[in-house]
Amino acid sequence: MAKALFDEIHLGRRAAFGEQGHGYSDWHNFRWQHGKAMGVIPALRAITEDAKAASEAEDKKRYGGPIDGADTILTRDMLRYGNRP
Repeated sequence: MAKALFDEIHLGRRAAFGEQGHGYSDWHNFRWQHGKAMGVIPALRAITEDAKAASEAEDKKRYGGPIDGADTILTRDMLRYGNRP
């Protein structure tokens, strides 16, 4: 949940400086800057990093290392086995 909120705010800020955004005067940039000033952004970042570290530690404990994502596994298998059915 914290990661989703952090990502939403962060992606909004990035959009503020994109083609459709209004830069520093954009609402999404204001939301990011205000969140930083109030401590929300650092807190969300810390929660997200702690959750990631806990997940990686659990994967290492349970499986001996990190678990690759589906995109990595599919790419590796396509390279290994080609387009065979």
